Amino acid sequence: MLRKLATSVIPIAICVATASASIGKILLIGDSITAGQATKYNGVSVIEIPWRLALQKRLDQNGYSPTFIGLRKSATSTSDTSTQRGLCNISGVAQNMLGDMPHGAWCGITTSGLLDYIVNNNLVRSKLVTTPPDIIILASGTNDLGGTLISPAVTPSVALKRMQDMIAFQRNTFPNAQIFVATLLPRLDAGTNTKINDYNMALKSYVQQTPSLGGKVFILDFNSVANPDASDLYDGIHPGSTLAEMLGMRAFTMITKRQNTWIPPSD
Repeated sequence: MLRKLATSVIPIAICVATASASIGKILLIGDSITAGQATKYNGVSVIEIPWRLALQKRLDQNGYSPTFIGLRKSATSTSDTSTQRGLCNISGVAQNMLGDMPHGAWCGITTSGLLDYIVNNNLVRSKLVTTPPDIIILASGTNDLGGTLISPAVTPSVALKRMQDMIAFQRNTFPNAQIFVATLLPRLDAGTNTKINDYNMALKSYVQQTPSLGGKVFILDFNSVANPDASDLYDGIHPGSTLAEMLGMRAFTMITKRQNTWIPPSD
């Protein structure tokens, strides 16, 4: 039995934009919450449709003509189970995600792992340098605070320093890009959730009170969209379909709000 978590879309009023030019190239950097998953939960095959697809849909519907960049791409067939395709694939579940856009999110990765991969992988660096993004969304940190099988959990201050290093790298490499840094979603585990709340508060303070960011770095508040008790996370970590739609809408609103005072890049 294959259960698809985003077959129902909540009704959301969408303002029709008057965008007459491309919003530019968008790079999404994150973990499985951004990538989406083809996995098994409670013995049932699950394809988790991620928030980035809701963002893409709304940008397309409103005439912004986005170009997403990154090294992770679509499955090549409906039976493709490759871990290098667009979704994180844990259990060999067919992805059935033809037409998925490129991105830069990997399953189970930490912020420090992402930065190491981007800085030290020549293929990734060359791809980004030759196709520089105009908009970057950084959405990682939950694996830093919660820990993984290969990366022990760290404190909020350590996680924040990792994100500060990531922001600094992106600012230095792409000084003209707008950077949106996402707050972390709540988690079912109370101990980790306390650390997430502390991290989110510190992240907001850093972005809002650091003049050297040059007015190019903004908070994308994902946490306030989710239920505080994590009831809209189907496994206590990853968004269900309704929340994924809401996160995509939040990202759309933030990007287009800033785009109204920002001249899109010329081709």
